[in-house]
Amino acid sequence: MKIKIYKFMLLYLLIGGGVEAKDSYSIAECSGNTCIINNSVKNQIGIEEFKLTNTQGYYDKVEVDVDFNNKIYISKDASLSFMNINEFINNANLRVIGNALEVNTNTSITTLINNGIIGNQTYSSNSLGLVLQNGGEINTLNNNGVIYKLSIIGNSKINTLNNNGVILSNGANNAISINNSSIGIINNSGTISGIIDFNNVSNPLILNNTGYILLDENVSNKYHLSATAVNGNINKVNITNYTLKIAQNSQDFNSFNQISSDSDSNNSHIIIKDNNNTFQLRNNKPIAVFINDSLELGGEYSLNKIFLAANNSNNNLSDYDITDTNNTSIKDNYALLDFLRVDERSNSPVLNYVISKGSANNTFVVNKHTNASNGVINTTVKASVVSMNSLINKTNSLIFNNKIFPEIKLSFNRYISLEELRNNQNFYYKDILKDEINYLDNVRSNQANRNSTRELRNRATSNYATKINRNSNNTSNTNNQNINFFFAPFISHTMFYNDGLDYSGLDYGFITGINTKLANIHTIGLNLGFSYGELKENIWNTNLTNMTINAGLHYKLNLIFNMYVKLKGDIFYFIDNIKYIESKINKNNLGFALSSTFGKNFNLNNFGIIGLELGINYQGLNSSSIRLDTESYSNSFLNLAYADFSLNYSKVFSNFWLIDALLGVKTLTTKPTNSLKIKDDVINYNIGLDRVLGYVNLGIGYSLDNKVEFSIDYLGMFGNKSINNSGFFNIKAWL
Repeated sequence: MKIKIYKFMLLYLLIGGGVEAKDSYSIAECSGNTCIINNSVKNQIGIEEFKLTNTQGYYDKVEVDVDFNNKIYISKDASLSFMNINEFINNANLRVIGNALEVNTNTSITTLINNGIIGNQTYSSNSLGLVLQNGGEINTLNNNGVIYKLSIIGNSKINTLNNNGVILSNGANNAISINNSSIGIINNSGTISGIIDFNNVSNPLILNNTGYILLDENVSNKYHLSATAVNGNINKVNITNYTLKIAQNSQDFNSFNQISSDSDSNNSHIIIKDNNNTFQLRNNKPIAVFINDSLELGGEYSLNKIFLAANNSNNNLSDYDITDTNNTSIKDNYALLDFLRVDERSNSPVLNYVISKGSANNTFVVNKHTNASNGVINTTVKASVVSMNSLINKTNSLIFNNKIFPEIKLSFNRYISLEELRNNQNFYYKDILKDEINYLDNVRSNQANRNSTRELRNRATSNYATKINRNSNNTSNTNNQNINFFFAPFISHTMFYNDGLDYSGLDYGFITGINTKLANIHTIGLNLGFSYGELKENIWNTNLTNMTINAGLHYKLNLIFNMYVKLKGDIFYFIDNIKYIESKINKNNLGFALSSTFGKNFNLNNFGIIGLELGINYQGLNSSSIRLDTESYSNSFLNLAYADFSLNYSKVFSNFWLIDALLGVKTLTTKPTNSLKIKDDVINYNIGLDRVLGYVNLGIGYSLDNKVEFSIDYLGMFGNKSINNSGFFNIKAWL
């Protein structure tokens, strides 16, 4: 039966029994290179303790899937000089009072993976759990379950120990014991409860502890690390990482000089039994202070109380003289401060802790620094605003582009008949020109008034004959095409800078809609938009998946002298899915936007049309309240008011190609804020949006039969907090 054991688990109560060991077994299922020990094999064996070996001297894989009440003994055959197992996997409970799993007599295992339990909770002086002896070797030991004591003795060896689970001393003082043997590196991200004892270790080793090394309160010897030299022969133990959870206020920490009954107080220090200066620190800030509620922020903690020496007399403690890799004492004069850092798991995008020099001699202080705008929920708000501005600008470039109702390509030096003006049903302001046109008809035959007629005609056409539908093509018998449909798929890349945390990602979507002209001076229409994309941030491994749905109405009123007014309203619905460290968060926001714009076009004749626009935009975003592990965000409604100014240019060529360009700037006139609660602290903060947002639009297109137009457009938005680059392919049709 497979059992998954997680770190920091509650200890299992196991029972055990034993039978006399048999010398070996011979089972068909285990005669080859693979041996899977399950219930079927166990029943054939008929025993619960056996020696695992074969005459080949090699197993590619051995897997234990059935519980045993006595040990598995791994050793070479008497006819062999050495035996190797490439992979040994334990998924079972080896519930043994005694040695549960032995690697013995010149036997080597390349990788041993423990997903189950090795050993028995019931204390016995002979219980060693996992034992390597008499030249047994394991290249890599990956413990994901529970081991009741690990012992490496008799010239045995482990190159790499990766503990992601639990290793316990089982009441025998030492959780890990290395005696006259060697170990290369101990990587502990789980829990080791009991002493790590280095006794006459034959090679230098590395201790990389990002988990917890705790005292076993049930044993007489209470320290975390110990080293014993035999005839002065012991190598250095290099500490590259050591997590220290200080669960005392500064006064209790500084006065601590004796092992107490309080395990939290004992584990707030690193207690060492060593008379040979075995332990040394590598100069890469290896001591990681884990922040917890018992740590006194702002309190002055003594550097001399981090490392303490056990004296074995009344549990008294004294200062331990820790050294660096040059064997130089770093005990005094603030030298140890350079070896301290805040454990990365204590910080968050919102809350950072900083270690600094204290005012008292040889002390350090931990203080916190908040940056609420970096919060993952605030990130969704900023992402929604970026998405909103992006869709607004994309839509504006489509629905109010001059190409929808293009300028007439007039050469004012050539004759345009009054019949063309009269018969063009889409000629703007024809009622305004009626009197002048009738007057020109009356005097047309009068040769004496020819010069006056030309002057009035040119004045009429230059002042008012500015916009006709593209299908007129300067002919008199044209159809009225006042309905325009557009569809534009796009791809965008977004980056925004979140005070040290940079997010970037792609989104995909489309914008579509329809316009219609009413009475030649009104344009009204409906637009729809959709986008889906992902933003990633690598420091905290944050992924934000955002879906935006947009719907809007727009209206344009043409005035005299090529002036116009535009009105636009949009609603937005944002669906956010967030992966933040180990959390998954779903959050929805609702937004809307209103804009009013006044503009004027200047006809440059054969050189195209240039226009100026000045507008006011108001955007609102409702963000619901949400609570994370340590952060609580209140419900908020953001008010965003922008002043918008832009310059545009367009030109339609005689070969039906066309270009357009837009350059503008939006300035945020409000200061949107929100509030965040971290534990009992309420923080009001600025959301951190772009104060000034510049944008540019460039497009090139082609008109097909004056009924269908294709164009490729680029839209870029540039602010001090974000950058968005979009490309879209636009299809327009006149119905």
